[in-house]
Amino acid sequence: MKTSFSNRLVTKLSRFKLFILTYFFFDKIISKFLWVVGNILFQLRVQNKGNGCVCHWTSEIKSPENLVCGEGVVIGPNVTIGAEAEVILKDHVRISKGVVIETGSLDISGDAPYPHVTKPILIGRGVWLCTNSIILNGVTIGDGAVVSTGAIVTKDVLENTIVAGVPAKVISS
Repeated sequence: MKTSFSNRLVTKLSRFKLFILTYFFFDKIISKFLWVVGNILFQLRVQNKGNGCVCHWTSEIKSPENLVCGEGVVIGPNVTIGAEAEVILKDHVRISKGVVIETGSLDISGDAPYPHVTKPILIGRGVWLCTNSIILNGVTIGDGAVVSTGAIVTKDVLENTIVAGVPAKVISS
């Protein structure tokens, strides 16, 4: 017996709906699982940290022994922290998606091959590093400062200021 077009369509849509519901259910479970695993790995790898620190599982921390985190530090997705020298994140620092913090560079003043140079980075209490900002070696960012989206910080930032641009310049204090 031949089924009508509408009956076949309803059957296909119900299967599709079940597939979509199943997909989103498992997607949420896998995301939560990876978040938990990522935080466990962060807790195991970073020894110098305060309470309430969290790190997204997609973030990369090079030389975690050189990373010092205060209380309540939040490290978002796809963040890279190159801690060849010491990186200090004081209490309640918020690091948004895609931020790069890099303590290393090359000394290009001589002949190739260029030697590596590292300088520590200090990020003060309550600082917000917005999406895709870059913090380069030797920089100190004062308490309560905001580094705008896409900014490249090459020099110290005073406390309670907002910087933006390439290179980062003060836009509000």
